[in-house]
Amino acid sequence: METEYTQQSIIEYAQLAQQCYNVPNETHQLPKDWEVIFAPENQGTWDTFYALYVNTVKKEVVLGIRGTDKLLNILTDTGLFVAVLKGKPIKPPDTSQVENLAKYIHHFNLNISAEELHQLGQEIKEFDKGVGTSINNWVLVLLYIAAISTGLFASNLLANPSIVLGVITAGTMASLSVSALMKLKKDTHDKLIKKLESPECRKLIEALGKSLVSFKRHFPNFDFKIVGHSLGGIIAELCAVKIGVECITFESPGALEILEQLSEYKDKPRKIVNYLSAPNIVNTLNHHPGTTYRIILPHTVGFSPIHAVNCVVQSASRVLTYASFGTVAAGKVFAVKGAVTVGKKVGLSALGTKLAGGIAGLWRDFNWVKKQHSIDNIVIYLQSSDNPQLVKMESWPWVYWKRNILKELARDFVPLQKDKAGIRNLMDEEGMREAQIKRIPEYKEA
Repeated sequence: METEYTQQSIIEYAQLAQQCYNVPNETHQLPKDWEVIFAPENQGTWDTFYALYVNTVKKEVVLGIRGTDKLLNILTDTGLFVAVLKGKPIKPPDTSQVENLAKYIHHFNLNISAEELHQLGQEIKEFDKGVGTSINNWVLVLLYIAAISTGLFASNLLANPSIVLGVITAGTMASLSVSALMKLKKDTHDKLIKKLESPECRKLIEALGKSLVSFKRHFPNFDFKIVGHSLGGIIAELCAVKIGVECITFESPGALEILEQLSEYKDKPRKIVNYLSAPNIVNTLNHHPGTTYRIILPHTVGFSPIHAVNCVVQSASRVLTYASFGTVAAGKVFAVKGAVTVGKKVGLSALGTKLAGGIAGLWRDFNWVKKQHSIDNIVIYLQSSDNPQLVKMESWPWVYWKRNILKELARDFVPLQKDKAGIRNLMDEEGMREAQIKRIPEYKEA
């Protein structure tokens, strides 16, 4: 039976997924009647990645699993992108430990014996023993992939996430080198492990066990759900299917390929509801199990000078192409040179010129992806709208940009298209973005 949630419930689950990044800091803000029953102390960028919430009014317990970090969500999910290109879906190595923890938290809300309570404590300790290395190595691998793919080989820079993110944004994409990946891992492993591992981890996990014991005494038989955002969404989906509970994800890369290929998940019910923004490089990496809704976030916040510049440059490129009797090279050279000139004037030259249309289009696209993928923006939109646009999907695109790049490049030279940057869309970036989405193969609303 398909699960449908009220607007208020969707908002609350989105907030819980969002606040996984903030609890137990004093700045966290939970929905009404929700409390944090346990959350590890925030150790910075590499802190532990889950939180446990309770609502005694609704009689619900929610395990929230977050991505690696808000600033690094796109960077880390790019590691899944590499797996897609190789045709081998990845199961994050820490998933089994999280599944085990989720299983015992779930059982904790049922009628369990004293022996099972003792087993819960043991499982929590085992969770801590196994999770430290596996989570750290998983983050390391994703960092290595991102570093290699952007040509960042300096190991002394890799330990600084802000520098890595800056290079991801500005650097020229290079081919993935396995040998270079191995070398980088060897050079940086010891340094990064020290940054990632927390000496307080064991105490925090044991504190979770004590919190659960106390909670069980006062509030038996609660409903249990799992929520997750971004990379945390995949882990949430796998956990939920494994133990048979409901799961709500936001901007997950999708876990269907993993569920279909591994026997431990394959034949189990999937009570999963996915909430995705516009199709982007993150949420089209894999297919999505369960039911999928699109949250139609705004593409813009008003008129964008950057978009206008890109439209003018693109139209100028096409005009010159036609004037040159179809000489593609002339049009593209003009577009790149024009973008560089304009880009320097608006202070964006450091990003380089990677695509037709140059710097302006790239800058805009990168920020568009970040905004669409952001759990903060999803929560803001859901809270600020009396009637947020949620569209049930019949099918969702899968790595659409990979399979249609040549076709789209050919269409770059056709004038006055609704879904291409140009004079027609100078004042309507919102409409252009939506037209682009509607053209994507496999994007089909129910």
